[in-house]
Amino acid sequence: MYSKIIEEDILLHEIRKFRTAIINSNEFPAFPTGCCGISSKFLAKYLVEEIGLNPKNIFFIHTDLDDDTHAWLLINGVNYDMTANQFPEFAEDIVFWENWIWGKRFEEKNLNKVRYNEIDIIKKMDCYNSILTFLNNTL
Repeated sequence: MYSKIIEEDILLHEIRKFRTAIINSNEFPAFPTGCCGISSKFLAKYLVEEIGLNPKNIFFIHTDLDDDTHAWLLINGVNYDMTANQFPEFAEDIVFWENWIWGKRFEEKNLNKVRYNEIDIIKKMDCYNSILTFLNNTL
């Protein structure tokens, strides 16, 4: 088993690879804007099925506050967000945190936490497969 530091480094590397594949596949031309939910679900699927992460340790997090919504993954107790830079407060391509970073934009009490096995992406499998093909062809 890897130490937490190595796991985190490997995980960030895999998230960055997947994020790059999304961008280069052009499946979401406005990425990261407006696609945090589906791209986070795709990332969860990739991390479980291609990288071998334990699905019991992955949660899809989403929040709705009036017209403002957002989604990301909680993995091993750490939040990972590859679309946070659609908001002006974040310049980084991937943001990860253990303590709340959203301030008043999204409130922790409004979070919805969904287990990996409850995530539904069946209607978008062609899009996921296109991203995965692009990722596999760039290795």
